[in-house]
Amino acid sequence: MSTRIHPCIILFVGLALLPFGLAWAEVGFGFEVVPVVYYLLSVVLVSAGLVGICWRPIQRREQTRFFLYLLAQAEESGQSIEQIIISLSKGGEQPLGPQFDRVARHIEWGLMNLPEALAREPGCLPAQVMAIYKVGHETGDVNMILPVAQENHRENGESVFSGLIYHIIVLSIAVMIVGILMTYVIPKFKAIFADMLEPGEVLPEFTMLVLKISDTIKNNAAALFIPLLLLLGVWFYCKKKGWLDAFWLLMPWRRKRLQRDYSRVLALLLDSGVPEEKAIELAAQSTSNRTIKKRARKVIAGLQSGMGLTEAIKLMDDSREFQWRLTNALQTDGKFVDSLSGWHQSLSARADRQHRSFASLIEATMILLLGLIIGSIMIGMFLPLIKLMDKMTY
Repeated sequence: MSTRIHPCIILFVGLALLPFGLAWAEVGFGFEVVPVVYYLLSVVLVSAGLVGICWRPIQRREQTRFFLYLLAQAEESGQSIEQIIISLSKGGEQPLGPQFDRVARHIEWGLMNLPEALAREPGCLPAQVMAIYKVGHETGDVNMILPVAQENHRENGESVFSGLIYHIIVLSIAVMIVGILMTYVIPKFKAIFADMLEPGEVLPEFTMLVLKISDTIKNNAAALFIPLLLLLGVWFYCKKKGWLDAFWLLMPWRRKRLQRDYSRVLALLLDSGVPEEKAIELAAQSTSNRTIKKRARKVIAGLQSGMGLTEAIKLMDDSREFQWRLTNALQTDGKFVDSLSGWHQSLSARADRQHRSFASLIEATMILLLGLIIGSIMIGMFLPLIKLMDKMTY
């Protein structure tokens, strides 16, 4: 079992320590040893967390890409993918990562096949790529299902690079900037204002509000990060348990891609002669989504009760275009892939457009909020100076 700490935890710990280091450090040569070490440790942890967050998806994406490449090569040459993995593991280079070495050991000892060995070592492959491969292995035609896994891997890789990593970096830098201003810069202004004010004078209300927020953040930095750490822990726990599957369906681009993947695998299976009930079950498994699997069981129950495929599929997907194209396929000697290809392309295009729009909206919102916060801080700090200059003028 891996004992490495997740980089998100390292990042949050570093961000939580940063305000204390800034609050204790002093400018000049009169640094105290402990504050400086504390501050530098927080910066190192934040940097390490950001590097880890950026590197893990890149590394996992390349390992998955290489696995799919090996799988395609094995299908073309007629070799066993199991033997290829074992030979790579014995070579000692670990191009698929250390987890695949353990997968190779399971296979080499003859205890299980590749899908069972991969299931024994979770995290070797993305969940949906793993599910798609298992469907191909179960049907005995991995080559048929391989393009679906490759496209899913490509889209997930693009979403990670264009969205997740960028937004995490921007958000982390924004938190660091605001933390430095609130816990180190503003207290310096507060000391200047205390020396500048004459007896009976008070600071502008907006400046007092900014100073109060600064004191609250400075004095309760750890308490502010505890809920974030708890939220992070709950998120990973729910993800591990599969409780986020219904949440993913609320995202329109994720829902459309899951609809497309399910429909595409279903079409491939039906065209290859797999019985309808089995095809619906395997297509649902290929999505690695519990909500879709639950709906698939309702569709199977409908088929068993005597409903036709076009009627029963409404329990899975109520899209009229899907039902119309499915009906056409049933009327044209069952060429499901050809009949549904146009709908699949439409779903892909709409999902990509929605995903890009959402990423742009999040980016603009983050920049706007950061500008609003920094602008408010600057206004609050300069209001007393403006008031002093007006007083000196008159």
